[in-house]
Amino acid sequence: MNELLTRVEVMAVLKVSKATVIRMENAGRLRKIKLGPNMVRLRRSDLETLIEQASIREADRYSEHEQCS
Repeated sequence: MNELLTRVEVMAVLKVSKATVIRMENAGRLRKIKLGPNMVRLRRSDLETLIEQASIREADRYSEHEQCS
């Protein structure tokens, strides 16, 4: 089973605020799982995918910059 993380754990991994995590949820970049009225969890695999996609975009941006030089 996929590990579930709290918003606080996601905040610590990404080094962002709670508001940023919620914006990512609202934008569909992270899918939240509501376990109760005040209990939200996020899948570790979704977080890892988000990080991988950001790394790929950054690498693409870097290679484009190098080609222009």
